[in-house]
Amino acid sequence: MATLKKQVDEIVGYFDILSKYDDSENPYDAYPSTDAEKLREDEIVPGLEMKDVKKINEAEFMDGYFQVPKVLGEGA
Repeated sequence: MATLKKQVDEIVGYFDILSKYDDSENPYDAYPSTDAEKLREDEIVPGLEMKDVKKINEAEFMDGYFQVPKVLGEGA
């Protein structure tokens, strides 16, 4: 019981220390705000055609897929 009382007293003491600090600031002031007016417009634009992508990366394109280095296995 004595050990438990000592631990509880220490915890209460920590709250006494914390209560001395001013907490009137808004915690969300630490994060940057974003104005919706400054965001870009959503605009649909055409993407790349598969035939054009094949031309650019012809060496890595095989059977409709791009070959990429192996990332899992013995070297990982």
